[in-house]
Amino acid sequence: MRRTPLFTSPLFLSRPRDTGDLRAELTRILLDEADTAAGVQRSNVGGWHSEPDLFTRPGPAFAALQRLLFSEFREALQLQAQARGRTVHPDLRIGGQAWAMVMESGHYSVPHHHGDAHWACVFYVDAGELPADPKTPTGMLTFLDPRGPLKGEDPLELFETRQDLRPKDGLLVFFPGWLQHHVHPYAGDRPRVSISANLVVG
Repeated sequence: MRRTPLFTSPLFLSRPRDTGDLRAELTRILLDEADTAAGVQRSNVGGWHSEPDLFTRPGPAFAALQRLLFSEFREALQLQAQARGRTVHPDLRIGGQAWAMVMESGHYSVPHHHGDAHWACVFYVDAGELPADPKTPTGMLTFLDPRGPLKGEDPLELFETRQDLRPKDGLLVFFPGWLQHHVHPYAGDRPRVSISANLVVG
């Protein structure tokens, strides 16, 4: 007997080195902006959500951000292609848009997807404060089973219905745009600063 996984949902995690200075500069810029700009409302309940224009903003910090995300994304694409017995051309065109999110205590996001993009990502510029209880879902990023609910209960618990991820400073997460996810209410005293992006290839 051979087990063959079907319709798996790839998730890529990366924590690039030497991002401390960039993250500090982005944190400074974005916290200042959150204090003065109204922001927009999307899946966020509370918190500040910037316009999705970070990739087109002037300044070395935003240029460095785009280089970082695109470089790491190319690596994720290559790994996914290898798993399918394929390769990704080094000149593959990548595009998309990025925005910032600043969360304070009590803020969260409702279940949503990025279905208008091939892939999505989140970069934890400053993951904020960890909860005292490491088992609590407070502030976690949760991915939901895209296959829909099972018929009835799963008494043997053989199938995953969700996957929780604890944010960390400098962590980059890449996932398909159709994968539903949400963020549990954050409870830290220090603001959490993250950057999300919709990524398209072609």
